[in-house]
Amino acid sequence: MIRRLLRPVAFSIALFWALALCLLPGCARPSGVELVLVTTTSVGNSGLLDALLPAYEQNTGVRFGVHLAGSGRALVMLSDGDADVAISHAPEAEATALSAHPAWWYRKIMYNDFVLVGPSDDPSQVRGAASLEDALRRIAAGEIPFFSRADA
Repeated sequence: MIRRLLRPVAFSIALFWALALCLLPGCARPSGVELVLVTTTSVGNSGLLDALLPAYEQNTGVRFGVHLAGSGRALVMLSDGDADVAISHAPEAEATALSAHPAWWYRKIMYNDFVLVGPSDDPSQVRGAASLEDALRRIAAGEIPFFSRADA
């Protein structure tokens, strides 16, 4: 059934991968009914789904209801049948969930790049750091302000 729902996606390979997402269980709700997508807040708040889902619905007639949750909760919702599709970013939890559900269809669709940027004069001398940990230690040891997105 999912193949039938996703077949019209030829208009955009990127759209296909964004909606096929990471984990797709073997069954979905009947045609004409909203599919439930559970995704992390980072994806939900990025604006990506706001750009892709209306075009997908227009081209396929398939609607998605979106729920934001952490990766662990997203995988539980998928496992419990409370979601049809999930996007997560917890590789170990994904591996565990996939081993428990061998019929799920899994694809990596996005990757994170973490970037450390600073002033061109490099006051903390991070340019010569051997690792990110070394660079952060150099910043912490200095007196230059450090700004972060404040992830835990």
